[in-house]
Amino acid sequence: MDLHLDSVTVRRGDFVLGPISYRMRSEGSKMIAVVGPNGAGKSTLLDAIAGLVPLDMGTITINGKLVSSLPAHRRGIGYVLQRPYLFANMSVEKNVLYGAADSGYAAGMMSTMGIAHLGQRRPQTLSGGEQQRVSIARALAMKPSMLLLDEPFSHLDPEMQEELGERLGELIKTEGVSAIYVTHSFDALYAMADMVLFIDGGRLCETVTGSVSTIDGRPRTRRFAELLGYRNFIRCSVVQSAGGVLSLAAGDLRLEGLGDAPVGSSVLLALRPEDITISMTSRARASQRNIVQARVTELRRMGPLMRLRLRHEDSGTELLALITSGSLVSLGVNEGSMVYAIFKTAAAHVIQG
Repeated sequence: MDLHLDSVTVRRGDFVLGPISYRMRSEGSKMIAVVGPNGAGKSTLLDAIAGLVPLDMGTITINGKLVSSLPAHRRGIGYVLQRPYLFANMSVEKNVLYGAADSGYAAGMMSTMGIAHLGQRRPQTLSGGEQQRVSIARALAMKPSMLLLDEPFSHLDPEMQEELGERLGELIKTEGVSAIYVTHSFDALYAMADMVLFIDGGRLCETVTGSVSTIDGRPRTRRFAELLGYRNFIRCSVVQSAGGVLSLAAGDLRLEGLGDAPVGSSVLLALRPEDITISMTSRARASQRNIVQARVTELRRMGPLMRLRLRHEDSGTELLALITSGSLVSLGVNEGSMVYAIFKTAAAHVIQG
């Protein structure tokens, strides 16, 4: 797969996407996840690749073919949107056959997606999950050069999201088609993504390629870190740097994190709430180098978990931690309790600036 975006720019009223330049070359199928806050331009980028909006500047090339000068129907791109846009006057079978490479392949795709028995039904008689299965089958039945997915499961229940996400991931691999997937789901991001593009304010701010641990562990900006689930950001100064491990100071609080920054510089230490262990003692395993004594200032239920707001009284540093309700009871933690927040150096990532 060879995707080349060269200075892609789209203007929609006061909003400008780009210029965005990005190239992805790989053997076999790849899943590119596009993440960013609402209004960042993620869907606009997919619309531009699909040919649904004109470019004001730049070019798009797929597998060596310049497609930005072609109308949408000649680009060979499958597109699955948040809501399934199906032809209400056609049966499920005819919807899938519309634009299909051949009828036999379309029938096979219907079987794979588990909708063969729905062939003569009309879309409006189907459930939301069934309609989205039809949309995916139709997009893949055309044997696209690339598949675009704009949060295709966002309106489905969690169980259906997981089931269709797994099936789609398997199909992309077996059919050998690369996909660009707009998502706000951490589960989808970590389960499916080979690469991540972070878009904010119409600009491509970060790109990450590699394993889940690589995607998870290298946020270079606070905005990207927030999208990856980081909620604790501690302003620190770098005291010492050795082999990618930074010794940090936040007032009189001493911490360690992973990163690269010069001694004396001001940085943010980013940490997820779920990476903090709560203890009533300061004893920790050897890998848990960060131990912060703090007071519990707030307890709040977050589904099956409890969120603790903590404050280190000398430095004023605040932390958010998540623990199970059972752990909260067994530890005897209440608002006002003094506890130890313990976390590994490997869980704390330094962001410059």
